[in-house]
Amino acid sequence: MKLQAPREIMTTYLWIFLGLFIVVLLGVVMVLFWPQPPTVQHLCLIASGFTCDAAALGSYSGGSVLFLRITNNIGAGLTFASNSIAVQTSLSNSTYNGACWPSYVDAGGNLFCTVYITGYAPQYGAIVDPKFEIQYGSCGGVCSGKSGGYVVSGTTYVTSGLSLQQAENITSKG
Repeated sequence: MKLQAPREIMTTYLWIFLGLFIVVLLGVVMVLFWPQPPTVQHLCLIASGFTCDAAALGSYSGGSVLFLRITNNIGAGLTFASNSIAVQTSLSNSTYNGACWPSYVDAGGNLFCTVYITGYAPQYGAIVDPKFEIQYGSCGGVCSGKSGGYVVSGTTYVTSGLSLQQAENITSKG
């Protein structure tokens, strides 16, 4: 009679421990193998003399918008025409022109560029690499509306599928 009580306890509580073990095991499997949402990645490379501080690709109903924030590290004031940036995506041979502001950037100042890429809407979470060129002018101490003469190239690696507001927020901080 005395051995029956431990046997009943073992058989009764074994099911509880087995059920708890299965729940914990399922939890571990879900954490390790459940698909995670893609992390937002931004990498922007540009020729020396400039620093590409942030890049983001936002989506809208007609395509995508590339936002860039670039710092002038040349050591002199530079001028930029409003349509001084051109972007080409890896999926098309089309070139898309965009706007940069302000039109004059002091040494160490930030340039903000926006390019609407119509008809280009990469799959959500895809890493894309639009390449860009920016035309600029050197003031040489006196800025009198010069806005061309030099070209700087760069490329970006960004996660697609952000909203326009998310993408703009990434590049506007700084």
